[in-house]
Amino acid sequence: MIPYDVEGLWLAASDLDLDGVRDLIVGVPGQSGMDDSGKEVWSVGRVTAYSGLDLRKILWNRMGTEKDNLLGRCVEVIGDVDGDGIQDVAAGEPMGVYGFEHYRPGRVWILSGRDGSAIRTIDDHPSYYFGQIMANVGDLNGDGYPELLISAPGYQTWLGRDQGWVGIYSTKTFEVLKSFAGLNGSPGIGVHGDALGYVMGSAGDVDLDGVPDILLGYHGEGKDAGDHGRLYLRSGRTYELLSSYEDEQGFQQPWLGAVAPLGDVDGDGRPEFVIGSPGIPPTEDDFAYGRVQVLRYEPNELRFIRGDANGDGKVDVSDAAAILAKLFFGEEDRGCLRAYDSNANGWIQMDDAVRILSYAFFGGLAPMSPFPDCGRFGGLRQDRFDCRVSTCR
Repeated sequence: MIPYDVEGLWLAASDLDLDGVRDLIVGVPGQSGMDDSGKEVWSVGRVTAYSGLDLRKILWNRMGTEKDNLLGRCVEVIGDVDGDGIQDVAAGEPMGVYGFEHYRPGRVWILSGRDGSAIRTIDDHPSYYFGQIMANVGDLNGDGYPELLISAPGYQTWLGRDQGWVGIYSTKTFEVLKSFAGLNGSPGIGVHGDALGYVMGSAGDVDLDGVPDILLGYHGEGKDAGDHGRLYLRSGRTYELLSSYEDEQGFQQPWLGAVAPLGDVDGDGRPEFVIGSPGIPPTEDDFAYGRVQVLRYEPNELRFIRGDANGDGKVDVSDAAAILAKLFFGEEDRGCLRAYDSNANGWIQMDDAVRILSYAFFGGLAPMSPFPDCGRFGGLRQDRFDCRVSTCR
């Protein structure tokens, strides 16, 4: 049987020995090992393939080699990369755990599904915890090979740590087709970075263009700044923002735990997707029971950019001026009050102008979604303001 006496398991399945039964690939990042002197080393990690017919039979085993490298933190079947007729495996080795002070770069191993040998490594990443989360999202560019999302939730710039980064990698060439970075870093205690990519996956073809679409999760803001998780739905064909979703979450209890395509459950001809939400509903003592929610993409919603009060297609100082003009001089709005409410708290206040100025000049929190791309607000949290005229061009 599969051992369970080490912390953390990540599972994937594929028929590796071609016996007609899917086999199990297990990632165990908490696996300890031995260094050259025979001393026990913690959390080197391992990836093991077990026969689907007999789970006692190990097809192959690959151990990590260094302390806290956490090989197997994520494993994904990615298709036949080396052309031997057997699907191969991507194994993340993030070299540290998001949320702790292990700030090192990570890497992803591409392993042969036949014997677990290394085909190549991917380490052209921008920052920390690269390979902590991955997702096979299907063939996005029509070359016959699936694309692989790889995240580095600890990515940081001058905005602060834990900003997060996601790359869309071709499994044919292993080039980055497109990348995204989080909007907010973590400048200190009490405020989380976006940690973009801490949850991600496929949504299925929700826009009905024949290409699967993708879901990217943002951790959200700190409790003192209003704690909300964020999910972006992007086109798998063009990568444009289709819609965004937000909800409240408990302190250090992320809103998102998992995302997955679901198929058409309401009979409207368009597939839905499902999210697991362990961090809601938050209570006064920050205790949450969790919730599973089915979400839909609503293409008829008007697109806008949060913070683009003057409707010129961008967010800058002039939008702060437009908000102040409405507040103090009664200037008529430009047809999308949702855009004025930059912090999405249901009120148009001085704080909305301050937020835009703080983001523009001091690296403060970005406007809430949809931002900086033009998109739809997919609900979950009701928006009390209407949007009669799109701010998008």
